[in-house]
Amino acid sequence: MSSIQTLTAEHRSITPPESLYRNALIQDYDALYRYSISSPEKFWSTIAEELIWKERWHTVLNFQPPHHEWFVGGKTNITINALDRHVATHRRNKVALIWTTESGKEVVVTYDRLLRRVCQVANALKEAGVKKGDRVIIYMPLTVEGIYAMLACARLGAIHSVVYAGMGVAALRNRLEDCRAKVVFCADVTYRAGKTVNLKGIVDEAVSSCEFVEKIVVLRRQEPKQEFTSSREVDFFDFLNISLSGASLKSLMPSIRCLFYTQVEQPESRKAWCMFTAGIWLVHIIYHAHFTISKKQTFFGQPPISGGLWGIVISFTARCSMAQPYSLAKVPSISLTPVSSGKP
Repeated sequence: MSSIQTLTAEHRSITPPESLYRNALIQDYDALYRYSISSPEKFWSTIAEELIWKERWHTVLNFQPPHHEWFVGGKTNITINALDRHVATHRRNKVALIWTTESGKEVVVTYDRLLRRVCQVANALKEAGVKKGDRVIIYMPLTVEGIYAMLACARLGAIHSVVYAGMGVAALRNRLEDCRAKVVFCADVTYRAGKTVNLKGIVDEAVSSCEFVEKIVVLRRQEPKQEFTSSREVDFFDFLNISLSGASLKSLMPSIRCLFYTQVEQPESRKAWCMFTAGIWLVHIIYHAHFTISKKQTFFGQPPISGGLWGIVISFTARCSMAQPYSLAKVPSISLTPVSSGKP
């Protein structure tokens, strides 16, 4: 095919109900859009000002086509905006996540619990030798443990890449080899449409030739639990209990530093990677949350953990009164306690 063929066309203009229009967070979209186009640096700077930066940027945008850098000189940690500032306020015991399994089991996680678990995973990664800039692969189904791992990497400054838990051995091995991952998070199985899919077997085959992988953290969901076949493997909950030294250090990341990356869905190409930097990703996703959902609403999402879920986690855990003063000194001390299997 020599050109792109348009399969659908939509020209209708749908007028929203008056009640919906009155409660919309954006009252004049056209004016806001025009402002963003005419003064993009002022527009995005205003959004960024509402977030927490340990060091403020000195340049909003450095654009040398095709290269561009946003909020140059700024330093922050995305988890401070998503977690710490909530725990320092009355939202500490507010529900951050509601996770429902295919069987109907429901797990409720507060901001306080979420921060504790993220700190435990981050501390365990640090004990395992993971440092800022190291790469971590997350090959997990839709579970809260996958969310803990993503946020923990961001807190530590490690670069993570989430691989959709439906990809096979070759796709996973390619990603492992491309990023030279130090740690792999996975699960023994995933449940899809009533079927049980063995993920651990895929991981075993994929890492068999990857000697650079030092640790494989396995969320064992089935009973009886699968036996480990390598000294590199460790149970997810045993891994959490490696370190109970308290709140983990929040690694400050330059705005232009890579937060995570993902590979574009082109199995034949091993070079199609998309990198997301810390500053603009945070500002972009917070902006969408700010004008999409209010603090009292519950947002439902059913995306693959490989992309959409990360955005949902950051954007809607970070949604709060943006201009509220915040100090790291306000965060209560955190006492981390051992966690047993089956207790998110």
